Amino acid sequence: MASPQRIQAIMFDFHDTLVELDQPATVIQAANTAVYAGLKAHQLAASDGEFAEIWRPFFQESLRETPVFGAHSPYATSIQAVATACGLTLTANDVATIVAAALAPWRSHTSLPDETRPALTGLQQHYRLAVLSNFNHPAYIAAMLEHFGLTSFFSAVVVSGAVGLRKPNPAMFELVLDRLGVTAAMSVMIGDNPTEDMRGAQAAGCHTVLLDRYNRHPDYPGQRIATLLESIPIIRTLDTP
Repeated sequence: MASPQRIQAIMFDFHDTLVELDQPATVIQAANTAVYAGLKAHQLAASDGEFAEIWRPFFQESLRETPVFGAHSPYATSIQAVATACGLTLTANDVATIVAAALAPWRSHTSLPDETRPALTGLQQHYRLAVLSNFNHPAYIAAMLEHFGLTSFFSAVVVSGAVGLRKPNPAMFELVLDRLGVTAAMSVMIGDNPTEDMRGAQAAGCHTVLLDRYNRHPDYPGQRIATLLESIPIIRTLDTP
């Protein structure tokens, strides 16, 4: 009689795991510039430098854990809040236009590694798959999964901005496990960040595999891979009694 399957679910980080984000510091700066330009079009009086100081705490607020679930964008909320603080009145459509402009650099600097689709195809044959991402505009993650043709691979997509939790909080991993209907011991987290992805998942009791495409963490003590395809034999080993 065949042994029961030990691993039943695989969770993935999004940026720099499933997809590659080129020049993240440049992307963030370009996004902030787009927010400034969008508000300037609505008669913002502050200079570029002044706005950078005004915007910083509002942006940080969009990254904070809050007990909010559902269709929610902390990023859009922060743009509306900073506009109000600057004496501007924006409609929901105005905010949506600014958000779209700010997300454009993220889109243009994001690419799909050749390994992603075959790795997901191989893993989906045996396991339930999920995305677990820290991002303050949840609809963007869903849109990018659709853009790259990856949506159908995943049984669950959990984004920090939609659930009010952020990695490495173990509660975020536990939320995904609950949605997948598996225990932590039956799951593996694959991500590129030793703190947010690995430490958080380990605190929740999950198995972990660090994706280190550019050998940035040579001293990492746990399982470490250079491509997503390398995860398949490692997970099969974990699945062997």
